[in-house]
Amino acid sequence: VRQVEIAIDTSHLIASLRLALSQPPFGPHTRLALCGTIQFAGCLPAVRDALAPHFLSVLVPQCKPLSAGETLGCTSPNLAGVA
Repeated sequence: VRQVEIAIDTSHLIASLRLALSQPPFGPHTRLALCGTIQFAGCLPAVRDALAPHFLSVLVPQCKPLSAGETLGCTSPNLAGVA
């Protein structure tokens, strides 16, 4: 199986998310789940690691058999305890 990954500026993504999510009603108490299409799934662990010190929790959920963080139009992972 061959996967296609689209290059993304992860530094810009991290900076943008930190800026946007530092404003009310968000902040350090925010819990994040990072998901995207398979082309972007490869960058999610690095984004998670960079954001983890700034938020209550940052996770990359997985709905098997898909890759961690991968979501399709017809599937998405269940996030326990999320309203």
